[in-house]
Amino acid sequence: TGPDGVYGFVGEHLFGPYRPMNASGLVLGNPPEQPFQTYSHCVMPNGLVTSFIDSVPTEGEDYRIGGTEAPTVRIL
Repeated sequence: TGPDGVYGFVGEHLFGPYRPMNASGLVLGNPPEQPFQTYSHCVMPNGLVTSFIDSVPTEGEDYRIGGTEAPTVRIL
């Protein structure tokens, strides 16, 4: 599996064929130093993306509860 994030695919028709945006499909990713921290994303029709951080990996196998909103961004 790859880093958590928002992935996007586009196509001319509802049933495809589809092609990934940005070549890989990754439109909005995590910070490079925390590629597997967990976010919940909501992409709105106007391109605004709100995110809520669920958990942040720590050393070992433990996770720290994030429990806060990330900054709102716009996907163009």
